Amino acid sequence: MAATSYEDIVVTGLNIFPIKACKGCKLDSITLDKYGVIGDRRMMLVDANSRFITQRRYPQLATISPQWINPETIMVTAPGMSQSLTHQIIKDGPLTETTVWNDTVLTVDQGDIASEWFSTALGLQYIRLVYSPVGERPEYTRPLSMYYPQSLREKLPLQEVDLADAAPVTIVSNESLVDLNARMAAHTGGHTVTLDRFRMNIELTGASRPYQEDEWLLITVGEAPILLYSENHRCKVPSVNQETGVPDKVGPLDILRQYRAPGGPDKALFGMFGLVLQAGRTVNLGDKINVLELRK
Repeated sequence: MAATSYEDIVVTGLNIFPIKACKGCKLDSITLDKYGVIGDRRMMLVDANSRFITQRRYPQLATISPQWINPETIMVTAPGMSQSLTHQIIKDGPLTETTVWNDTVLTVDQGDIASEWFSTALGLQYIRLVYSPVGERPEYTRPLSMYYPQSLREKLPLQEVDLADAAPVTIVSNESLVDLNARMAAHTGGHTVTLDRFRMNIELTGASRPYQEDEWLLITVGEAPILLYSENHRCKVPSVNQETGVPDKVGPLDILRQYRAPGGPDKALFGMFGLVLQAGRTVNLGDKINVLELRK
């Protein structure tokens, strides 16, 4: 199928989340590998049961701010902490079993100093920072196929994913947010939200209508081919203010359930999940979108 040009749609936001569930970093460009966005969700925090923790239960995670200093070193700040944490990633340590949703993955514990810092910052006991050696050590495996829609499991390529919830890369348009905010404002007397609530990797502007991204199957973002294989089923995390860590009384999920949940209230939709089809490609602010194939 010949490419259709969507000349008005451009990339206006790029984000990575170095530590899963913590604050994101805005970038001018991102590079994709076959597991997702390089530097995105390659680390996470786990509890005493070695299970990942998220803003669903601990919204204060939104105030923990990590920054990659280089591929080997991360710096983290948090409100109330007099000192930041500068941590050199431990990549060759013993592998331990940790849990993301129903997946058991092998990660590398990052030591007691990091554990004490995060436990203090969050006011929780025995929080551990772990690193995913995805693509670096063959012992790490996390097949993505279980997250494919049932109808596509035999058709989509086998792929693994890092510590993201269910997709190597996520995409949404600002036009979808504008529509959601109009509905939120009407329902709440004026309350609206910003796009960072949805913690997406690639943000677009210029769609001809809200939720136009739902219609796309195969696209290129700049020179990066991406297969949009599923809508993004939303949880209550977008109700958390990403600056304060305080949840809204009425959040985006409450509104989305009213008009964007064809599969039931637990499957409210906003944004798209994508597969990386060619590793090594870079996406930049200002890159244009081409739609090569529409979803049936």
